[in-house]
Amino acid sequence: MRAPYLDDPGNRGAMNLTRREMARTIGRARALALQVCVHAIGDRGVAEVIGAFEEAAKGVSPLTFRRERHRIEHCELVDKQGIRRMRKLGLVASVQPNFVGNWSAKGRLYDQRIGNHWQGRDNPFSWMVDAGLKVAFGSDNMPFGPLYGIHSAVNAPYPCQRLKVGQALAAYTRDAAFALREEPSRGTLTPGKLADVAVLSKSPFEAPDTIDQIEVEATVVGGKVVWGG
Repeated sequence: MRAPYLDDPGNRGAMNLTRREMARTIGRARALALQVCVHAIGDRGVAEVIGAFEEAAKGVSPLTFRRERHRIEHCELVDKQGIRRMRKLGLVASVQPNFVGNWSAKGRLYDQRIGNHWQGRDNPFSWMVDAGLKVAFGSDNMPFGPLYGIHSAVNAPYPCQRLKVGQALAAYTRDAAFALREEPSRGTLTPGKLADVAVLSKSPFEAPDTIDQIEVEATVVGGKVVWGG
């Protein structure tokens, strides 16, 4: 973090690698045709990772770098300028809407630990999507079920976090497959792709305020019913 935690004034978190070390590591991974996924949470951490990707991208065709689909995992504290820099590099924001459901509101964890400076601006999914950034949702097992994450994004407490139902569903399906470079085989219900489907008790579009209460009635994997039915 750029500023210390409110409840632990001597602590700003830690950087495991310098920007230069990260840039070198990204370069070595790229030489092996590996997709790079860097864990970064705090505002300084996210900014340093973006800077490392920018350094690693020097001398590389922008189109080539964007096609590689490198990611920032968590990316919880990022401003609009950082989002624009990520978009230019083709970086994917691999984020967890469950964190918003659990911790983001007045008086809750983010507010308690990092205070007013970031209140209403942590996990800005709407800013990301509106800027054209690819956003992939995951749970980090807090809790695991994607319906809770979708509910948390659709009913987020602050406008910069809040997504429409279709946008949240896409982040858990189509854009998550894109982040994994697996969109040819999964992510949308398209002929020829893997038939992995969850059958819900109610449409999220019809009950956006209670998505977290929707039940899974059946699960289809590879075209075969493996649960319910």
